[in-house]
Amino acid sequence: MACSDKMDTIFIDINCDVGEGTGLETELMPLISSCNIACGGHAGNLDTIAEVARSAKENGVKVGAHPSYPDTENFGRVSMSISEFDLTKSIRRQIDDFASILKKENIPFNHIKAHGALYNDIAKDSDLAKIFVKSIEGYQDIASIYVPYGSAIEAEALQRGFQVKYEGFADRNYNRNLSLVSRKLPEAVITDPEKVLKHLLQMVREKYIATIDGLKIYSKAETFCVHGDTPSVVQILNYLSLELPKLKIQIKNCCLTPYLSDLWNSCCFGGMAERGRRGHIRRYSAILPIPKNTLSKRERLGDDTCLQFTYSCSE
Repeated sequence: MACSDKMDTIFIDINCDVGEGTGLETELMPLISSCNIACGGHAGNLDTIAEVARSAKENGVKVGAHPSYPDTENFGRVSMSISEFDLTKSIRRQIDDFASILKKENIPFNHIKAHGALYNDIAKDSDLAKIFVKSIEGYQDIASIYVPYGSAIEAEALQRGFQVKYEGFADRNYNRNLSLVSRKLPEAVITDPEKVLKHLLQMVREKYIATIDGLKIYSKAETFCVHGDTPSVVQILNYLSLELPKLKIQIKNCCLTPYLSDLWNSCCFGGMAERGRRGHIRRYSAILPIPKNTLSKRERLGDDTCLQFTYSCSE
């Protein structure tokens, strides 16, 4: 695919569901910019939350909670008949446990993204969306919510004072009502990296979703999910990391530490980047007008007003 030299670079967020037992986190973290950590509803426990959150922090990846129906048997991918009291109690416990671990690890709580059937149900059911948002009240000033554009959860979250981030699914096919094609059908998941890239580009550049039956429907998205249990997830993310920069699209975190990742995302500064085999930033040299006491020991190479550094990370 070709890209015009006149086209401005677009920075996007790639998120991935992690802590679900796949064991791929070490490979995934350098290739994404935010992650959704299972917090006990469908998978995960206190130990895995802490372990995966620390890995995300080391890779400059923003950390979010991934609550679900309390259903480990079905991996949270089946709608449940559950009382409002029990669902509220479960979600609140998942989020509170998650938040306490992040506080202990000194990791910012970036977002909340529901998992599986719960995500799909609160997208279309206003009453269930109200229950979900009520369950996470108190986190409005801390975390945003990842939501589908035009959904019930979007409307309820905004009404209750939450910030929302619109999400698109790079590795899933859509129905014409913008629901996801059921996983019971063979075409539900997109596993070919080239097809994932094409699907993603339509959402990023053209602002539409191509449905399974060929319609093009307008939508908004600023964060894009590749599921951590998609069979070819590592191959997909490697391919995106290589191909997106050629199209002037950058994944936000660029494999920098949390502080430098935020700086990269919010500022424009001169420098030279060297990319590794996977396409993410392996070495970056620049001069930054920032105090050295804000950086970790291994990055303190300059004076108090202007820092010249070379940042390196392994592939």
